[in-house]
Amino acid sequence: MNHNPQLGIKGSYNGDKMETKPTLTRFKNWFGKRPCAWRSVRDICILTVGKWLGRYVSRLVSGLTGDLPLLFEARHLFANKFYLSHDRVVIECLEEKNFNRTRAGVLGKHELVDTHFYSNLEFVKHQVT
Repeated sequence: MNHNPQLGIKGSYNGDKMETKPTLTRFKNWFGKRPCAWRSVRDICILTVGKWLGRYVSRLVSGLTGDLPLLFEARHLFANKFYLSHDRVVIECLEEKNFNRTRAGVLGKHELVDTHFYSNLEFVKHQVT
């Protein structure tokens, strides 16, 4: 319903590029588009900081960062596919990233959040107001 501008719901998308507009709902590392650090389920990589080499390799011993660089380059606020029983560090890093961005905004240090990027997204520029 949020994508039906005839209803007049504030924030509804009323542009003409519905199928091609980028979305920032959550970060997903689709299998085959970028390398998976571990494995995938239903074509989405499970985010981890280690690597799977027949057994789990300790991130502290190996110095691996796994999917963290992809996750931190992404402008999404949420991410999809964690196995908390396998690796809690990835979600803890995402929580810290969002905390730091929020704190920077409160303190007036907006360099951690590129508001220009978000304000120029197709679905932000073309919305019912």
